[in-house]
Amino acid sequence: MSPWSPEVIKNIANILKTNTACCTSLGQPFQNQMSGIYADVLNIYRLYSELISAQITEGGQYASKTSLVKLLRSVKREAGAYTRSLLSST
Repeated sequence: MSPWSPEVIKNIANILKTNTACCTSLGQPFQNQMSGIYADVLNIYRLYSELISAQITEGGQYASKTSLVKLLRSVKREAGAYTRSLLSST
């Protein structure tokens, strides 16, 4: 399955939401899990940012309204929430 397929992108967003919710609820005890995948979350954020930029460069201003770009932005939003919850739990 392609890492750019909508199903994979939705799954990544759900995984980030779940981890963020757990960190918010559990706090410090969940920090080991959060810290273990933090670098991967940053890589996903960077990769999806680059893909969004490429999609908008190729497709013009209307590309930002496509479902793919909206899904990618949702993952970026969740990655930001993940980072904030990790930092607030420390």
